[in-house]
Amino acid sequence: MNQQSMLPVTETLQKQKHRREEQTLAEFLVDCKATGNVAIDVDDPIYTYTERAGIPNDFLEIAWLEFRERHLDNTSKRYRDWRAAFRNSVRDRWFRLWYFDNDECLLTVQGQQAARVHGKATPNRNASENAKAKQMLFGSSPRRPSRHSGFDQINYREGVNEDGSF
Repeated sequence: MNQQSMLPVTETLQKQKHRREEQTLAEFLVDCKATGNVAIDVDDPIYTYTERAGIPNDFLEIAWLEFRERHLDNTSKRYRDWRAAFRNSVRDRWFRLWYFDNDECLLTVQGQQAARVHGKATPNRNASENAKAKQMLFGSSPRRPSRHSGFDQINYREGVNEDGSF
C-alpha cells in the first residue's frame, strides 16, 4: 500500500499508453510504406461491416479512392487513426456514393462520378431496361410540350375593359 493515497502501488503508477500523434494522411501512408503495412488491412472491421451491409467491394474501393483524394493534400486534416476515420466515412456515408433500392446497393450520381474520376467502370443498365423505364414514364410516345401551354399564347387582356376593370 502506498502511504499517501492508501491505494495499491500498481494503481498509483501512471498508465503509460502509447498514444499516436495526429498526422496527415500523407504522413500516415508514408509510415505504412516504411513499416511494410498496407493502409487498410484485409482483417479490418470495415470488410465485415460492408459484407453485412451488402456493400460491394468495388464500391468500398471507390470510397477509399475518394477518401484518399480528398485528404491526401489536405495538411489541415489530422487524425490519430486514419483507418478509423475511413471506417467512419463508410459507415456514415460521408461522400454519399451509394444507396439501397430493393435490397440492391447502387451508386448514386456522386458515386458514378467518383467511379469515372478514378477510372472504375460503373455497371450500366442495358438498353431494354432503359426503354422499359421510358415507356413507363412517358407511355407509348415521348411527351412533348403542349403547343397551348406557352406563356406568350395566353391573351391576358381578353375580358379587361379599357379602364382596367373586368
